[in-house]
Amino acid sequence: LWADAYDFWLNDTYPAGTTFLDASPPPTSGNSGWYFPYLAQGSTGTIFINVSIDSDVANGTELTNTADATWTDGARWSVGSATDSATTTVIIVPEFGTLTGMFIMLGIVFIGQRRVRILNEE
Repeated sequence: LWADAYDFWLNDTYPAGTTFLDASPPPTSGNSGWYFPYLAQGSTGTIFINVSIDSDVANGTELTNTADATWTDGARWSVGSATDSATTTVIIVPEFGTLTGMFIMLGIVFIGQRRVRILNEE
């Protein structure tokens, strides 16, 4: 952020083929929205989100995660918005059986219920 932000909302759109499990910090709206009343210029943070990867997600499937942010200035006028997304490819490694896979998108950690290897397309 280039200036202080007020009423900052972050909304995450989970990829098809995943199911929300939990997040830290927990969402303030539903299972995919976070509200921060004030963020100082230059501040950063991390939200960890756990989702399960559905059993019918095929090898080679591309999963795209999208995050949208909106915020206002000190006068509470709508002054900013941003959208970003990341796409990863699921690679199932059968010799490891059914364990846990992990991938990172947009600074958010997703954990699945199947062992997969994720290749980041970025």
